[in-house]
Amino acid sequence: MMELAKDGRWLGGNTPTSFTVKRVTGSGKNKSAYSYLESIPEEKAMIQKLYEIFGQLRSIKKTADQMNALGYRTKAGAKFNASTTRLLLKNPVYCVADENVYNYFYENGGGLCDELSAFDGQHGLSAYNKTDQEKFEDTDSTFISPKFVQVMSAKPVSEWIISVGRHEGFIPSQQWIDTQNMLEDIAEKYNRPHRKTNALLSGLVYCPICGKRLRVISESNRWTNNKPRFKYVCPGYREKECTFQAVDGVLLDEFVVKQLSDLSDEDNEYFAKLLNARTSDIFSQSQNEQELTELKKKKARLEASISNQVKNMREVGADLKRFIQEDIQNLSDELREVNILLEKLEDSKRNQMYAVRNIEEIKERLLSFGKYAEDAQPDVLVTLIQSFVERIYIVDENDERYCHIFIKGCTKEDYEGFFRATGYISDTDESGAITAKLSLCDSDECCKYDVIFAFPLRMC
Repeated sequence: MMELAKDGRWLGGNTPTSFTVKRVTGSGKNKSAYSYLESIPEEKAMIQKLYEIFGQLRSIKKTADQMNALGYRTKAGAKFNASTTRLLLKNPVYCVADENVYNYFYENGGGLCDELSAFDGQHGLSAYNKTDQEKFEDTDSTFISPKFVQVMSAKPVSEWIISVGRHEGFIPSQQWIDTQNMLEDIAEKYNRPHRKTNALLSGLVYCPICGKRLRVISESNRWTNNKPRFKYVCPGYREKECTFQAVDGVLLDEFVVKQLSDLSDEDNEYFAKLLNARTSDIFSQSQNEQELTELKKKKARLEASISNQVKNMREVGADLKRFIQEDIQNLSDELREVNILLEKLEDSKRNQMYAVRNIEEIKERLLSFGKYAEDAQPDVLVTLIQSFVERIYIVDENDERYCHIFIKGCTKEDYEGFFRATGYISDTDESGAITAKLSLCDSDECCKYDVIFAFPLRMC
């Protein structure tokens, strides 16, 4: 792989956004063909805009929303989301190969195939060995009816193989490096406890009235259960734009950990079934595997037909050559359309595999939370909770306060209806939320009542 990478050629696979693949046949004694990437002007401008917006907003989700608002769409024609935005921002294929990025990969232990002199400031980078593929056995798999899913996971930069490609680089190296540093900062920010308070739910608790993320506000020199006191407060409350009452942070953290740890066997079965159902939904909504197979066969037939017609060109007279040329052109046009469809199907399949793997990981972490949470340090708990909790809402109903914990993979993306709710969640039987009661706590008298830990879990 490293020897092939030195040539800067495209070794196959899904073509990156903003590029198309060109195939060249050598001349003279060396007639072997090779492929390289060629940029598509419209998609190139889109990627440049993506990096520009992210540099301004410093938020993956806001960047995706802004791209959608501007009318941009992914290579597969879908709207931008956090996952696709992150993948595009992390891809080094767009980065200009110069001394600056050479030093970046050298310092991070990347496998550099070329000497510094090859980093000419014009071409882009080719990176190999970025992902690890594995065959994952589904939890529903049996000896009689085995079920496997092939998934990919990202490898660290130290395992990448880096070379200078033959394609154009159009994202300046410093801009690309700054983007990587910002992505690392974002990942670190949302996977660590709040510095002063060790708040476990920072970034997860949202206001049910205005929809804003609750902030962690420390209470100086005040302690609860030998822990520094703090509150989860809606930013709109102090500005008198929202009436949501603050929540005692220490007790809410303990309350949520308790609820997640105390899932009964019946609840385990409920969430296992719910997550398995979501996995089935992903497969049922995806393109049929048979369609992908048929397209690959059609591609092979078209390539064979083109090859045969090229051979025929050498054997027929001039009066027939133009008919064969027209046929070759029609076959080539059809082949191009098949390749576009294949790329879309393969992209869809890869995203589907990621989604299935994520749901399996969520199920495993959720149903074994109690075992791992016992005596765990705050930073470990933060990472664990954020790996499977989507959002948390505290709602007031009949002078009682309820905590709704939404699990990833079980909830819908649109929360508008819930933002307008003041204590009622519609269609709750399919939401996949854990709901339990806790006491009221206003922003002036935090911790006025104790949290009711003994209240039984109610699935909503």
